[in-house]
Amino acid sequence: MHYLYQEGIEIMDWPTRSPDFNPIERMWDYIHRRISQRQNRPLTLPDLTQLLTLKCKGLPQELIAT
Repeated sequence: MHYLYQEGIEIMDWPTRSPDFNPIERMWDYIHRRISQRQNRPLTLPDLTQLLTLKCKGLPQELIAT
């Protein structure tokens, strides 16, 4: 880090689990919340796969853009 300071490179303090590091986490969170709100959650892997596919295809464009 000393080298970065010597070169005039500014370092930003971000939390280690910041969603900025991995944007896909915001989408997984969105999908997880939508599935968790359902009364009839998937009980089998094929049902979960089908539901995840539907939810991924239905992601709002605004979420993808941000």
